[in-house]
Amino acid sequence: MFSRFVKKSSALVASIVIMGLLMTACPSEKSMLPDGYENGKGYLVEVEAWHETDDKASMMNSLLYENALIDIKDEKILVTAYFISGTIMGIPVYPNEIEDIRYLEGETYLSAETNYDFDANILSFTFAPTVLTEYTTLKMDFSGEKTLRLKIDITSNIETDTAPSFSFFQRTYEVPLAVLVASAETESMMAPLVEKTALLAVNESTFELSITIIAGSIQPPGPPNPVAVDPSQIIDFQYKNIGQDNYTQAIMTFDETTNTKTFKMVFATNDINALAIIPSQVTYQLGSSSPNSPSLSLSLAIDEKTEIK
Repeated sequence: MFSRFVKKSSALVASIVIMGLLMTACPSEKSMLPDGYENGKGYLVEVEAWHETDDKASMMNSLLYENALIDIKDEKILVTAYFISGTIMGIPVYPNEIEDIRYLEGETYLSAETNYDFDANILSFTFAPTVLTEYTTLKMDFSGEKTLRLKIDITSNIETDTAPSFSFFQRTYEVPLAVLVASAETESMMAPLVEKTALLAVNESTFELSITIIAGSIQPPGPPNPVAVDPSQIIDFQYKNIGQDNYTQAIMTFDETTNTKTFKMVFATNDINALAIIPSQVTYQLGSSSPNSPSLSLSLAIDEKTEIK
């Protein structure tokens, strides 16, 4: 129910989104309020993602956070719900893979306002229905167009005066990291480009591992001839999830101020020791040469992790 933790930075973003939509996105006519809801108040409600036509949960239900915010101002309704990381048929899925969320208003699909919080790995979307009903049909781009119904338990409303914000991380650790060749026997030539400490965020059902790419020099196979590599030349990073044979795309962000790239990996497991060795693949491109994609093993010293307070 309300068992997850809050993250203050997202609250400001959510509040700004709500204020903007109140001024621009709401229909001009007054919305109809259900019993138990009052103008000028906000409410937390329980939500689920349901199948487009069948009365059962959608395969995307694991990606939808269990609570949404309903905010009412000048008798206009705003609903803000949240997509989080999860799994579909055992395959990890990230909320930033979901794009172009639309909601059905009458016979027309209107665009929802979206915001992706990289640090919390949450995609919020806000829409302004004229009438608050149990089901709202949504369309979105996610490996093709997907349609589902947002099911709102209208009677579960709990009054709140703040927009919800979320951090699902119960604990965050710094973990010593070694970058090895695929066989995990010796250090990889890519090791100088990766910070020696990784961040490991532990939540209720997944682990999120972030590694940072820095500027450095590598020694390609052949005669000694070190080559300088900038983080901008690291163009891709993939990893194998627990029990998976195929590679999964990591989430990338670039910090221009520090000239670093961060790659975030999500693991659907509750066994921290399963992360001791992570098969990976990095792709880099030097100048006009063809991209190279050496295989790696990320080695985490789990027993030496230090909690960040």
